Amino acid sequence: MQEHQIPPITVEAETTPETPTATIHTGNGAVIEASEPPEYGGEAGKPTPLELFLAGLASCEAFMFRMIASRLGINKPYKVRIKVNGRFRLGHGLQQLEIRVHVAGLDRDTAEKLYRLVRNSCPVYASIKRINPEIKEELVVED
Repeated sequence: MQEHQIPPITVEAETTPETPTATIHTGNGAVIEASEPPEYGGEAGKPTPLELFLAGLASCEAFMFRMIASRLGINKPYKVRIKVNGRFRLGHGLQQLEIRVHVAGLDRDTAEKLYRLVRNSCPVYASIKRINPEIKEELVVED
């Protein structure tokens, strides 16, 4: 795969002592409301910062899967679902990561090739891997 430069990414979050949420503004104009779990004074129904962190990994791998498949000329219909579980420790960050990639509509060889390329090119995965948590991965292929 050809290496591409990714432009700088900027996000901004703001909150006040009076509100249980943080408003996140992304560089592309999206606005996201985040909170902590209710047991920590947060508001139910809003993603937590750690959920957003893991969502970044899952969605980046999903988009990379689609992008790489397109570049390889894979035109048949398929579906990929990526589930990520993380274990964190206060003050220490991510300790363990479990990634389950479920692919339907592709043969095992194609799915394995795509997933290898995704792992080697996803910038979020590469960033997480550098902090060296325990990573368990599983690829499930449904032909």
